[in-house]
Order: sequence, then structure tokens, then C-alpha cells
Amino acid sequence: MTTYLSTKAIFEHFEANRRIYVSSRCPDLKKIDKLAPLHLDSLEFRDWNVLLNGFSYELGATGDEIKIIFNGSQTRVLPKNVTFERARDKIMFHLIGRVEVIRVKNFSFNLKKQRSLHLPRSLRIHVNSMNSGPIPMSKLLPRITDSCLPLGELKLSVGQTPLPAQLSKLTDKLVILYQNNNLESLLEIWGMLAEQKVKMVELDSMHLTNDELVELARIWEADGGREIGTSVTMLMSDCWIRRRMVFSDLKRRLNGTDVMMANWKYWSFKNCSKHMTVPFNKSSELVVTEYRDSSTRNWKLKMEVMPVGSTCPFTCFGYLVSLICYFISFIVMFVRGLF
Repeated sequence: MTTYLSTKAIFEHFEANRRIYVSSRCPDLKKIDKLAPLHLDSLEFRDWNVLLNGFSYELGATGDEIKIIFNGSQTRVLPKNVTFERARDKIMFHLIGRVEVIRVKNFSFNLKKQRSLHLPRSLRIHVNSMNSGPIPMSKLLPRITDSCLPLGELKLSVGQTPLPAQLSKLTDKLVILYQNNNLESLLEIWGMLAEQKVKMVELDSMHLTNDELVELARIWEADGGREIGTSVTMLMSDCWIRRRMVFSDLKRRLNGTDVMMANWKYWSFKNCSKHMTVPFNKSSELVVTEYRDSSTRNWKLKMEVMPVGSTCPFTCFGYLVSLICYFISFIVMFVRGLF
């Protein structure tokens, strides 16, 4: 027979959806369920849909009937006097409002029709990474515990929501999801990059021109250099010729030199990386890297401030390794194309 403390410890490490099912069937466990921290790999909000660890709880309607659809298959019809809004609030409370402490690795808002979301007032979440979607950070910050700041990664949809103040205190890595092609958003992004309010910035769905990259490098250098680890990453073309033109033009205009990374951990047959260095100051150098993201398979360009000595001269051996990487990458892409 388990004690109160042992039951609480067991409940804390239950898979979230099984825990919800068990506690809903056993009223005597509700107090333990409330006090035991809830651990989630992912928590995602969609239009009339909540996903916990990939398991969905969706509100749907057939005629006059409002129902809950569990993971796209099982359904439960709600009483006729229950409105959509009330059903949504009840589901929200049942899933995440009843627990005092929630720890989430990936917290995201993937809302397309809705532009607001009524979260339980008592909700406080410890988050590792977050995608705020169309929800302004000013409305989400009260729901996030201070102890988890700065976040490991924060994704913002610029154009839908403004960039929040004090970005450096909110996250170590900012991923910008550029939504609307307007001048105001572009100027906002450029100002943030020039001041480098966040150490690591990734432009997920846009790229900077070579003129902008050169200007950004000169701004960083004019300010006496940036902190080691400061970086900006952007998308590149899939076309090999265009990538060579971009990289060669940057090398000429920045007076860069082809190099290899001194640390072998940067060498990979998967990303086919190419590097050049630009002298910055006595303690740091600006390294520009073209590589293929192994997770998304997209080509990217990264400009990063690194300690002096992070690179070494490009040799014939490095050239041979680079050719082998490109050859293996071409073979992999060709084989994938066949299937």
C-alpha cells in the first residue's frame, strides 16, 4: 500500500494524458493531482484545440451538438446548454488549470483564426522554449514563472505581435518568424539586430541582403566588438550557384579569409559547412559559416563572434574534406529523390 508522499511522487512522473484520465476516474486523487507538478514535453494551443504531448483535445460541432474529440477519434457529446466558450474554459481548466505547478519543454500557440486565448488565471508555467504565435508577450509573461527566465528559445511572429521590451532578459535565443512584408516590421527587426539585444538571433523565414550583412558586421565592429557567442542566422538559397555568389561577395567585401574550424566537433558530413573569418579585435574574430541544417535540411548562413583561435588556415586536407562532404550530401539528396 502506497503512502501519500509515494503516491504524489508516482503521480508527478505519470505521462500527462494518463494522469488526467486516472485523476478524472478517482476523485480521491484530485488533491494529490493538484499538488504534484505536471511535466509536459509539449503544450500546444490551436483553434479550439489543445495538444498535450501530441494528444489532442478538440472542440467540434455537429448540428446543434457540441462535442469533445479525443485525439481525432473518440468523441463525447456535451449537454445542450453548454456553449463553445464555456466548454473551452472547462477543458482548459481540466487539462492545465487544476495543477499548481506545470513544467513544459515546448510551449506554443498555433492560432490562425483566434487572436486571443483565455488561460486560467491561476496558471503559472515553467517553460524551456516557447512560440508565442499571434499572442503578445505582454499577455503571456504573467503566466510564466520568473525562475525560468531567460528562456532557452523564444519564437516571435514579428508583424503579428510587437517585439517586447528587455528581450535580453526574456531569452538567450530569439527565432523571428517574419509574417508580414511591411517596412515597419523590417525596421523593427533591423534595429534589434543592430543593437543585438539578444545574444543569438535566427531569422526563420527571411534573409538579409549582402549590403545589410556587411553593414551589420561594421556596426558590431565599430562598437568595439560584440560578446563572444553573439550570432545571427538566416536562410540561404537552395541553389548552389547563388550560395557561392553570396559567400564570395561577402568574403570580398568583408576582406575575409577561407578557414577551417579548429575544433573537430564542427566538422560534419551532414551539414557541408564552409567558413571564413574576418579580423575583429585582439580577443575575437567574426566567423561566417554556410551550412546545411541537419534537422530542416535548409541551407543557412551564420555570422558569429568567436574567440581568437577558433579557426585555422584552410589547407589542402580541408579542401579534400569539404569536397567529400559535398559529394556525400549530393548522393544522399539523389537517393532521397528516387524514393
